Amino acid sequence: MVNSKIVNNRNLILFFEDRERLRKKNNNFFPLQDSRLINIVALAYTNKKRLSVKDLMSLSELGSPASIHQRMKTLISSNYIELQITDDNRRFQVAPSRKLLDYFDSLGKVIISNIN
Repeated sequence: MVNSKIVNNRNLILFFEDRERLRKKNNNFFPLQDSRLINIVALAYTNKKRLSVKDLMSLSELGSPASIHQRMKTLISSNYIELQITDDNRRFQVAPSRKLLDYFDSLGKVIISNIN
């Protein structure tokens, strides 16, 4: 009988190895703080919640407002997130771009392939 804990750990190791291969193949490497910001944007999107720039800037666990703003600029210029104008022209909503959604789709495929 195979120990299920060993099998689960092996699948987890394979998942992270595939994830790293996928990141290198697509040149998709996000530093830790960027990945936290991306995860928050993606989670809000999947939960159909509106996320404003002000909302992101107020999250102290992501760093100072200046560093969050710099990371957002980098992710916008890399086409991973986009700003959408609201009814109030002074406020913008942050949303994942098609490129970021495709990235998460590819990660999902890696996870599914390692589960089966």
